[in-house]
Amino acid sequence: MNTDNVFFNFCHPIIKKLDEGQWIKLGFTFLHRVIAVSFLLIGLYALYNFFDAEGWKSFSYDENFSPVEGFNFGSVLFLFVSLFACWIAFQIAWFRATRIMEIANSRYVVNAIFSSFVRMIGEVMASIVVITATSAGLFSLFSDNLNGIIPVTEIGVAGIIAGPVLGFLIIAVSYFLAERISATPEIAVNTGVMNRSKSSPGE
Repeated sequence: MNTDNVFFNFCHPIIKKLDEGQWIKLGFTFLHRVIAVSFLLIGLYALYNFFDAEGWKSFSYDENFSPVEGFNFGSVLFLFVSLFACWIAFQIAWFRATRIMEIANSRYVVNAIFSSFVRMIGEVMASIVVITATSAGLFSLFSDNLNGIIPVTEIGVAGIIAGPVLGFLIIAVSYFLAERISATPEIAVNTGVMNRSKSSPGE
């Protein structure tokens, strides 16, 4: 039977590209860039919502119970911290997207890509934790609403210390998992070589 025709081979080029890993890399590159753009959109939405709700304003009451409008420094600081975190997350995801296309085509290309994806997730999570926890700690230290003009509170110190520590642990765990994923094919290949060498004659 002649199978060299469109009926049998129409999708063969697609399968070949998938088998080589080229389209897998394109798909993950697109996914990384979607994630990166999503962080920018989150930041823009936070900025729009801040101005729409006039988040810089604060209201209190004087001794006559009349409302007094003031400036909400905490809300403004939270906005800048959120925008900075979204910007850093965007950069990380975009950088990882560019690195995916540099991965060599092989039968284990998905392992290498998923390893890079796990690294990106850890880097983004660690960056957000470090930025938000450290900023919250600094704000609580110097907020006159907590304990005087220059207070030294346990919450502020804990945030400043715990933020970088948690960020480092998240990075370490994500890199460990990524390395385990990327090392799996090498372990399988080496195990197969050892088994073949043991079963070959003369050993």
